[in-house]
Amino acid sequence: MSTMSTPSTAERRTRSQQAVLAVLENERGRQLTAQDLHRRAQTIHPPIGLATVYRTLATLEEEGVVDVVTQDGRESAYRLCSPGHHHHLVCNGCGTVVEIEECDLGALERRLARRYKFRIVEHAITVRGLCQRCAR
Repeated sequence: MSTMSTPSTAERRTRSQQAVLAVLENERGRQLTAQDLHRRAQTIHPPIGLATVYRTLATLEEEGVVDVVTQDGRESAYRLCSPGHHHHLVCNGCGTVVEIEECDLGALERRLARRYKFRIVEHAITVRGLCQRCAR
């Protein structure tokens, strides 16, 4: 039996994935389109292709590392997110995203599950509006 530990996810990342993550980390709190990420990641890892960026973003979203925000049917934007369950406030003016950790939806989920005979496995809420700066 081997005593070697399994490498962490970070240690298994490709150079392309590391480049995308580095850009997201440098732009923490901002939303970036895949094209923006591609342009910036090329400065770190020039051979990275746009398709690779999209695959990386899909993987990171599946792992819960990035959030995907789509505004008004426009192109999706990506940003690093906090681990654990949370929701978002999104400013329709400047695109700022605020993570909200509070979640009091347990009772609502139970009522909906009973009423509609539905097994709820997860939920995600995005509340849109204007931040204080944009509302002025």
